[in-house]
Amino acid sequence: MNDIRLHREIPGNVRTVIMAFFGWSDAGDAATGAVDFLGRARNAELVAEVDPEEYFNFTDYRPIVDVDDSGVRSLTWPQNRFFLAPGTDATEPLLLFSGIEPHLRWRRFSDQFLDFLFECGVDHLISFGALLNAVPHTRKPFVNASSSTPEVKAAMSRLGISRGGSYNGPTGISSVIAAAGQQRGMAYSSFWGHVPHYIQSSPNPSVIHAILDMLRRSFGIGADLRQLEGEAAAFFEQCEEALEQEPSMRQYVHKLEQYYDETQQKEEAGQARSTGIITPPPGNTPDFPDPQDLVNDLEDFLRRHQPPNGASS
Repeated sequence: MNDIRLHREIPGNVRTVIMAFFGWSDAGDAATGAVDFLGRARNAELVAEVDPEEYFNFTDYRPIVDVDDSGVRSLTWPQNRFFLAPGTDATEPLLLFSGIEPHLRWRRFSDQFLDFLFECGVDHLISFGALLNAVPHTRKPFVNASSSTPEVKAAMSRLGISRGGSYNGPTGISSVIAAAGQQRGMAYSSFWGHVPHYIQSSPNPSVIHAILDMLRRSFGIGADLRQLEGEAAAFFEQCEEALEQEPSMRQYVHKLEQYYDETQQKEEAGQARSTGIITPPPGNTPDFPDPQDLVNDLEDFLRRHQPPNGASS
């Protein structure tokens, strides 16, 4: 573990890790936002971090310079950090990881990552992801999940969130780590939140809440989500206010609701394969305007009305 910098003694009694990476698989900052919220709620403390030197192109992801009130300059490098949420009488200890998808040496990164997990005693790897999808914000946020463990997969099926691995195409570092972990005998589960593709403001507290709620219902791992519930309600009101000022976007959302509901009904009736990904009808038609012509105004409104304290950072 040459690339792992320890901040405290390695914990040896942690069976589960939850990870999320900022970037390709983190639409609306919902995946990393869910891990960060869980860490704050469980009073997690920094355990270790990955040295970024071997894994990042610093001309693509530059370090950040900061000058404090006394004029002292400091640098912040790309961070990939492990946190320990201590156990209680009612909960087991939990390892959390929040980071940035590396640019380079994914196999080496995965080996270093897994070596550290095995030192901690981890035998179940859970990943969070989030993707943009043609889902309306006026419907309950959609989460799909999968697991290599039959008991967990059965729980996911009872919740109606279990989806088979039908995706083919480019993937992220989480899948690479999961594949390497399974080769070492580690169990793997994942949760993916679906973010409305026309609302890309970050963070998205509604999807963060949905991911954490499904984690609790599948694994019994949880935290008090009442703060997120309030933030999600406020976020919904902001979206609705923005749509009142953009009739064309309101029309788009209404058509998207109809298409989404029809797709869900077909899946429930067994008339369509349930993949979790909803493809919207083509744009540039009189009854279904192209969302790309509408998104910028909505995004600008949401940024101007962003609350001072978001759900995550």
